[in-house]
Amino acid sequence: MAEKLTFEQAMLKIEEIVSKLENGGEIEYQYPCIIMVIGVNGVGKTTSIGKIANNLVNQGKKVVVAAADTFRAAAVEQLEVWAERSNSVIVKKEEGADPAAVVFDAIAKAKEIN
Repeated sequence: MAEKLTFEQAMLKIEEIVSKLENGGEIEYQYPCIIMVIGVNGVGKTTSIGKIANNLVNQGKKVVVAAADTFRAAAVEQLEVWAERSNSVIVKKEEGADPAAVVFDAIAKAKEIN
């Protein structure tokens, strides 16, 4: 069963992940590991996703990036660039598609390649 966290606990977990990655550490996880990134526009979510993906790929992990922000102009294209730079797999759909469908397909892809 999935662990239920308060908002404050989730923020501490995110800070822990970022700290480990910045210091060359590895993230401990159970398969499949899903990292969901949310936030307001312009705070660096896409760049952070790219950095996290690159770090995990460098650790020998297989990474699937879900381009679920299907409503923001150029969001998918920006994430495609980061996925290519990090040698990650990207799952995307057309602009305006159902974000949940993108996530569903990304999870299926992760299970397929691992």
